[in-house]
Amino acid sequence: MDRLAREVLTAHPYDVAAGKLNALADRTKARDLYDASMISQLPGWDTRFVQDSFIMAQAKQGRDVRLDFVPKGLVVDINDLRDNLLPLLKADACLDNPRDLVRYGDSLLHDVRRYLHGILTLDTDQHQRLNSELYGQDAGDNSTESDEAADEASSEI
Repeated sequence: MDRLAREVLTAHPYDVAAGKLNALADRTKARDLYDASMISQLPGWDTRFVQDSFIMAQAKQGRDVRLDFVPKGLVVDINDLRDNLLPLLKADACLDNPRDLVRYGDSLLHDVRRYLHGILTLDTDQHQRLNSELYGQDAGDNSTESDEAADEASSEI
């Protein structure tokens, strides 16, 4: 007798997207850049939900995204792109020219850096919640040294 699943519990798509960004914060694999690039192109998404999920997941790991995550630091490993991502996408024949491969890697980086610039631009409420989570500061505190350092880091993006 065949049985069909009636209910399958899954994570909310915004949480899945934030998880992909968390992976990118931990490592720079070509597949993580690809995933983040695809997320950046999804139409009709409210980036605020992805942003909240991402910054709070990072905070729960003791990381302050305002200080610890600089998108300019992201790089693409062309060998990883060629050897691991392209075969997975079945696109290795399309990008057999090294110059095309580098251009594709650069386009992934451009998409991801642009998207992360928006994700890492926090409003006052988010700064306060993050300070509360990370440093135990009262949510009413408006300015801290970490806010000033974060503003400097954000300007480097």
